[in-house]
Amino acid sequence: MKIARVTYLFNLVLLALFGWGMFELLNASQQLAGIAESPEPPWVMKMNLMPMIALLALGFIVPFVFSKLLPKGKRSLKHLLIPGELFSADEREEQVIRIACKNVYIAMWLTVSIVAAVMTAYPLMISVFPQLPVLLVLLIPLVLITTFQVTIEKKMK
Repeated sequence: MKIARVTYLFNLVLLALFGWGMFELLNASQQLAGIAESPEPPWVMKMNLMPMIALLALGFIVPFVFSKLLPKGKRSLKHLLIPGELFSADEREEQVIRIACKNVYIAMWLTVSIVAAVMTAYPLMISVFPQLPVLLVLLIPLVLITTFQVTIEKKMK
């Protein structure tokens, strides 16, 4: 379970990079809409690709390297696709993961309900805060992975 904290931090970094990339895409789409509204030149659209490049590098290269560090018998595609915190060493860890998954399931229903309710206010806030949908959608996995991590930390003490 020591890997759980490292995995949690890694997931937070990936989520932050994904959010940054989505904000950049939203900004680019707003610039594209501005170009479509006024067809006179100059047609310039700027976008920062750094978050996308960093996300791809961290999201693919780091898990691949970690999978190569596993012993020969445990290397498989499954280790790349399933989060590391779901692998348990004994029955106690298995029970803790079961409890954490149950808590995440409960948190998912609450979070999605709250996000859906807040999204109804988006038409009123579109001119003030156009990034609200992206932020709310990113809030869902943030709450879920944080719920999982907090449950693991509480139950493993």
